[in-house]
Amino acid sequence: MQKPLYDRRLAIITGAATATAEEIEAGEQQSIKDDPDYSPLPKDVQPAAAGIPEFWLTALRTHVAFNDIITDRDADALKSLTDIRIEYLSNTEPKPGFKLRFFFSPNEFFENDILEKTYLYQEEVGYSGDFMYDRAIGTEIKWKEEKDLTKKFEVKRQRNKSEFSPPVTPRIISLLAFAD
Repeated sequence: MQKPLYDRRLAIITGAATATAEEIEAGEQQSIKDDPDYSPLPKDVQPAAAGIPEFWLTALRTHVAFNDIITDRDADALKSLTDIRIEYLSNTEPKPGFKLRFFFSPNEFFENDILEKTYLYQEEVGYSGDFMYDRAIGTEIKWKEEKDLTKKFEVKRQRNKSEFSPPVTPRIISLLAFAD
């Protein structure tokens, strides 16, 4: 049911389509409700089908749950994020849950076009009537050579020896792909 809305959003974000006057007006009305200091766009400016650069990076950075965990290293990879979709698991699956699909344009960090993270719930509900989290399963990222963002090696000189520091894991990339 939401697919046409998501497809329209993707077309506007990528520049394949231009927002209509009605869509712009609806967005401005919502912005006025959300932010009393919002100033509407000038009426004489016509929308252009230029797309919205780094839309998803901006959306994630301004979200209260993610703004503190996106590192600069994560941001470099997230610049190529083109879409995020949710798919609910069918009733034929052994456990209830949903799948988040992250679509990427070609980038310098990994070969995957799509990273998926599937969240599974326990079959029985909790006392509150809500599903109880069971586990998450993520796509294995196919990192390009020497571009693995979950590892950072710094050469330290010590009496004519080279040593490597332990890996540093960017948090948001780990959230996207790796299980738990």
